Amino acid sequence: TVTQQNAALVEEAAAAAEAQQEQAQQLVGLVGTFQLAPRHAGSLAPHAARPAARLSHSIAAA
Repeated sequence: TVTQQNAALVEEAAAAAEAQQEQAQQLVGLVGTFQLAPRHAGSLAPHAARPAARLSHSIAAA
């Protein structure tokens, strides 16, 4: 029945949410191992956009 299908979907969604939460916690732990040198605010943003722009042009040309 539709009710049983809905219940199964809810269970699947709950299991997926729990798995995603566990993965997020693992990712936080992994990212926490990186240490970045202090930088001035705003000095990273202009440089970060340029490599991505070059990469997207390289991909578009391929």
